Amino acid sequence: MQKSYLRYWILTVSTVLMTLIYANNVAFNFTIICMIPEESDSVPMNEVKYVSGNNATAKPVPQSLKAHYDYSPLQRNMLFSATAAGTLLGGLPLAFFADKFGVRKTYTMYSVMSGAATLFLPLSASIDYVALFAVRVIQGIGLAPIYVMLSSVSAEWATVATTGSYLICLSAMFQFGPIMTIPTAGLLCESELGWPAVYYIQGVLTLVLTALFFFLFRDSPVFHPAITEKELKTIQRGKVMSKKSLRVVEKVPYTSIIKDPIVWVTLYAFFGDELGYQIFQQYGPIFLNKAHGMSVHETGFAATIPYMLALLTKLIIGPVSDRITIASDRMRINVFSIISQGGAAICFVILALLPMLFGKVPIWIVQVFYSSVNLFCGVGFLGVLKSSEIIAQHFSHVLMAWESIISSLIVLILPLAINVIAPKNTVEEWSRVFIGVPCIQILAITAFVLFCDSKPRKWTGVDIDSRQSESSSEAGLEKY
Repeated sequence: MQKSYLRYWILTVSTVLMTLIYANNVAFNFTIICMIPEESDSVPMNEVKYVSGNNATAKPVPQSLKAHYDYSPLQRNMLFSATAAGTLLGGLPLAFFADKFGVRKTYTMYSVMSGAATLFLPLSASIDYVALFAVRVIQGIGLAPIYVMLSSVSAEWATVATTGSYLICLSAMFQFGPIMTIPTAGLLCESELGWPAVYYIQGVLTLVLTALFFFLFRDSPVFHPAITEKELKTIQRGKVMSKKSLRVVEKVPYTSIIKDPIVWVTLYAFFGDELGYQIFQQYGPIFLNKAHGMSVHETGFAATIPYMLALLTKLIIGPVSDRITIASDRMRINVFSIISQGGAAICFVILALLPMLFGKVPIWIVQVFYSSVNLFCGVGFLGVLKSSEIIAQHFSHVLMAWESIISSLIVLILPLAINVIAPKNTVEEWSRVFIGVPCIQILAITAFVLFCDSKPRKWTGVDIDSRQSESSSEAGLEKY
């Protein structure tokens, strides 16, 4: 009997490529702390102190290094915002490109941009600040179709019973990316190869995986020349034929969606959850290195721990959630949403109060609550995002797109806010940040728990009492 595992190869290659593209954007969040070594008060401006563990040696450095890499707080924060600006720019024509050229060709084009920009980032940094900023924008453009890919692969290539597993695997790129790039960057930064090696390695890998993706991927299994009849039937069993497979364009009821207050409550709840995640996504290494004095090498591994915890949380709690049958969908959504944002808010408050109450805090205590923020944020996909899928049904891509825009806006605006609130990256300044974030989260989760819904909205046209719709929804959210 002929067997085929093409769908698993599609999943693997797509996940690895998405991970690399996400890692390309994350790498700068760490390498910026080692692009220019720390200055020593005892050496001239053309010499700097290279730090490696507890050892420091003064070595001469060209003035050009200072000119190109020693950015002001505002310049540094603008470089963080550049990728978000690129993601917004890349998202504007995304629907047109996907409709006209298909997901495969569109994602290949964006992936090539990400890989090429990553390869040229060290060169652009050596030219001037404007060139580096432009390359960071292009990196952000390459990140724009991530959510489209996540939805396309899971909807088209997973069986009904494994859709949730596909979603878990694909969305794990948000953890795999930092886990891969942060410790690697920490090692390379202190090696003879230096920080540019991070971008050369990841850029080459991205382009290689992009070529493999273009060769292997198809928008639908129906169009793949290598798929067997048996595997095609396995994938399609129990599914309603997708619009993509039928090449049918369905009109989206934008007016009804925009007028629905439940949609706005859900989007606000996502904003609170994403804000908590992005604080340490962007500024975790800087917070540990600048505010608490961790070495570059120690920061690399310390900043990786939260992503490992979040990944384990997804893999463990996801299946557990699906097996809790004694609670309604709404109760489960509310419980996991409260755990996610409530837990993160408590950790932020503790991080803010500890230095105020006790002064110097042992770094291991900071690490515990720093890591716990990402752990709790990892539970958010069982709350707000699951609610988005349920209430929007086959229009969930609309809400996912809007949530992607919210995420980009947070990444775009957050550096500007941090530049005002914590320009010197001191513990006291970060305490102010950690007081403000939980206030937003508590308001968001309170509104969500009071008003969220766990049934398809009227504008979806889905019969709530239909068994087929219910089973399809549950299958699509299995282990998500």
